[in-house]
Amino acid sequence: EAFHEWRKRLKYHRYHTYMLRNAWFDPMKARRSELKELSDITGDEHDLAVFVETLDEEELFDNDVREALNDVIAARRGDLRRRARPLGERLFEEDPDALVDRFEGYWTAARRYDLPA
Repeated sequence: EAFHEWRKRLKYHRYHTYMLRNAWFDPMKARRSELKELSDITGDEHDLAVFVETLDEEELFDNDVREALNDVIAARRGDLRRRARPLGERLFEEDPDALVDRFEGYWTAARRYDLPA
């Protein structure tokens, strides 16, 4: 559940970087790209979590098949989480208030120099 919540927040932040793209296009595009990758990874992990729940609740296969699928899925989910963590830590290493201040600085500078003479 926490992973799914994180995924939703990633998507929100990705939209924020899109809305602020004109503050400094290339860095915002790069951040948005990394957020997309992380969102895709966490989305795949969430899809597998839902699939496991469905397997158990609906008893779609016999126990041996469900057990084998659960093993494969658990390994894949672990791999996805291992890929997500360093990317997430890099993207969110900065204190949230400092990130907001930095984005505000980008926006202020862009507005200052984009004003008509």
